[in-house]
Amino acid sequence: MPKVSKIAPPKKSIDFKPVYRCKKCKKEFTESQRAKAFSRGSSPLWQGDGKFFPVCKDCVDELYNHYREVFGSEEKALRRVCLHFDVYWSPEIYALLGDTSSSRPRFRAYMEKANLLKYSGKTFDDTLDEEELKFKKVKEGNATEDDVIDSVPSGALNFGGSGESEEELKVRLGITPADEAFWGYGYPAYSYANLKSLYKKLTKDNHNLTVEQQVLYKQLCITDLRISEANQHNEKIDSLQTSMGNIMTKLGISPNQTKESDLAETNTFGVLIKKYEERKPIDECKNKNQLVWYITTYFLGHLCKMLKIHNRYAHMYEEEMNRYRVERPEYAGEDDEAIFESVFAEALKTAPSDKDGGDADDIDTD
Repeated sequence: MPKVSKIAPPKKSIDFKPVYRCKKCKKEFTESQRAKAFSRGSSPLWQGDGKFFPVCKDCVDELYNHYREVFGSEEKALRRVCLHFDVYWSPEIYALLGDTSSSRPRFRAYMEKANLLKYSGKTFDDTLDEEELKFKKVKEGNATEDDVIDSVPSGALNFGGSGESEEELKVRLGITPADEAFWGYGYPAYSYANLKSLYKKLTKDNHNLTVEQQVLYKQLCITDLRISEANQHNEKIDSLQTSMGNIMTKLGISPNQTKESDLAETNTFGVLIKKYEERKPIDECKNKNQLVWYITTYFLGHLCKMLKIHNRYAHMYEEEMNRYRVERPEYAGEDDEAIFESVFAEALKTAPSDKDGGDADDIDTD
């Protein structure tokens, strides 16, 4: 019998899965691992690679830790890493991080906020453009205090890093010689900015502070700055927190006092009127006689009316109120049917007809 040759089984096709390699540590990752291992940004530099960074998250964290040790500021370190990877930097995003747990890498937390829809598509070029525009406004004298102060988050020490000198930073942040004289000389530009920002927030609704209150608020802001600096260097802050608590107690703004104060303000009419007047004061009466007329008519006249005292003040109030009263029309000499048709004319026009199964005479007139 002829010899039958064996048929070899078909070879299995080999699927070559793409491998993604970190450009720093050279670790390799599969497609499923890539999204967890690499961050994504909005820079056109990474457009051809799915917007993924060429360096893995672990290596980026190492870079951030390096800059944090060098600068002694996590905010300045974040800005420097953003510069390297063309990520939009904004103190506003940094403020959103809040007191994130130390176990959570700070740059990863920052990237989550930077990829929000509000900041989508922005890069570090936008950061430079915004800072240049702000610097130009300050230099030309067209910027308000909010343009340079409200953008500085409380506790931010040094979010610079663009190579500016201290004098240039003071100009950009709107720090004047008067500010230095008020807070004391020798602070960095960003410290002055933080002090001004916190002082403004604490005294926003208090326009008539005494000298003693101004000193206490000033001490409170300086203590808060020292606590932020101590946290940056992992130093103890127990004594500083105690000092802050004592100052807040003297000012009446400690947590256990604020609740009682808010309750009292809610129930006090005079305090509410004072707040309304500070935020949106009424127009000044140019004529003093007009002011006298207002008080005589709406206060004294109303009081006499309530007490049923019949005098000219009550009569003035009654005449003024007559201007705003709506009186019912009178139908003298007309029968009830004419009055009804006059008052309910529109209703009779839209009432269902006999063709629709209704009858206008069925309307209840009682």
